[in-house]
Amino acid sequence: QNCLNLMMLVLMNGETMFRRSLSPEGWIYILTHPAFENWTKIGKTRNLSQRLSSYNTGTPNEDNRYVIQHHFPQGNRPHPNALSIELELHRLQARDRVPGQRREWYPWSVEEAMEQVLEMVELMDAEPFENLDQQMEDEELENDY
Repeated sequence: QNCLNLMMLVLMNGETMFRRSLSPEGWIYILTHPAFENWTKIGKTRNLSQRLSSYNTGTPNEDNRYVIQHHFPQGNRPHPNALSIELELHRLQARDRVPGQRREWYPWSVEEAMEQVLEMVELMDAEPFENLDQQMEDEELENDY
């Protein structure tokens, strides 16, 4: 029965505790844990409640649970490019990583992490439109001659 449930989870969204979804859409989340003061984890998921549940499996009590402090987007519709945004954020932060620091954990407050995520969302969401605007301007110039 447990194997069947696990297979259903994978089929539904491609994500389990041990396997993350490579789907481009999802939510970017900021996670904290009381044992890691002033550290935040930034990740991407297709299902916020399942992801949080997978982190909290085996925690000894309510005082030692992971908490999703913020997620983007805020509603129940996933962002179409969440995976690209998450990967680019981690890539850009890699050069400032402290030796021994885990890839998705940062020595930031929740507010600093939110700022980093929102800046990356603005950058990644703006690029296609900027390119489209430039392409349209180039086409207008070509049509004038």
